[in-house]
Amino acid sequence: LIGTSVFNDMPCSLVLCKPKTGRTHQIRRHAYHLGMPIIGDSQHGDSKVNRAWRNSRGLDRLALHSFSILLEGDTQPSLAPLSPEFRSVLEQDQDFWKSLCESEPRLLEDLVDERGGTFGRN
Repeated sequence: LIGTSVFNDMPCSLVLCKPKTGRTHQIRRHAYHLGMPIIGDSQHGDSKVNRAWRNSRGLDRLALHSFSILLEGDTQPSLAPLSPEFRSVLEQDQDFWKSLCESEPRLLEDLVDERGGTFGRN
């Protein structure tokens, strides 16, 4: 658990998941079965919660992001910055955003794609 917040009397949490395999929908299905569906998940989520987040916070996507992955043969994990839209939703609650950045300081880094690519500075 990285951080928690309350939105429209509904608690929400940001969770760091480290799946052991790459099974399709693994995180989404486990969250659903634990009674904590991912916001924006149209298949395994709560439509009322999804609608509330879309209408008031502008979150019109699945609130799931692969921030870090260590690929076989690599010594350093590859990091993917949050999209500007997703980050702006998280920053709307400044206390929540601050606690997230304290738990995961890499969220504040200016990530650079040193290999070239389509996201980040080249």
